[in-house]
Amino acid sequence: MSKSIEELSQKMTLEEFLKYVDDEILCPNNFGLTDDAVKCDDGNTLEICHNCWNEALKNIKFKDNALELFQKKALPTLIKLQKAEEKYKKLDEDRKKLKAKLKEEMDRYSINKWENDNFSITYIAATERSKLDSKEVKEKFPDVFNICSHLSPVAASMRFKVK
Repeated sequence: MSKSIEELSQKMTLEEFLKYVDDEILCPNNFGLTDDAVKCDDGNTLEICHNCWNEALKNIKFKDNALELFQKKALPTLIKLQKAEEKYKKLDEDRKKLKAKLKEEMDRYSINKWENDNFSITYIAATERSKLDSKEVKEKFPDVFNICSHLSPVAASMRFKVK
C-alpha cells in the first residue's frame, strides 16, 4: 500500500475514502486495521466489508467537508431567501412611506385616533425616553452592574444579508 490511512484521511472525507476502498476492493487488513470482533470474508461480501470498515475507522478523523456540503445543500434555499429579502425590502420601504403619509395626514388634521371595522390608527406624539448605557455602568460601577443585571435567554437566530 503506497499511502497510509493517516495520509488518506487528511486528503479525503470519510465518504470519499469508503468509495475509494470499494472501487479498489481494499480491506482494513491492507492498512493494518484488523478487528477481531468483525468476521472478515476477504472482500467477498460488500456488507461484511462495510461493517469491517466501520469498526476499523471508528477512531480515525477524516477531512471535514461540512462547509462544502452545507454550501451545496443550502444554495437553492439561499437563492430563494435572497429573492424574498429583496421583495421584503421593497415592501418595507413602501410600508414606511405609506405610514409616513398617514402620519402627515393625522398631523395636518390633528387626529389622534381613528378606527373603523377594518383599521385602527393611533397617533403617538414624539417624546423622549430615558435609556441606560449598560456598558458605561459596567465600566464605572461594576458592583452595581453585577447586582442589577441578570441573564435572559436568547433564541438561536441567523443573520442574512443581501449584498
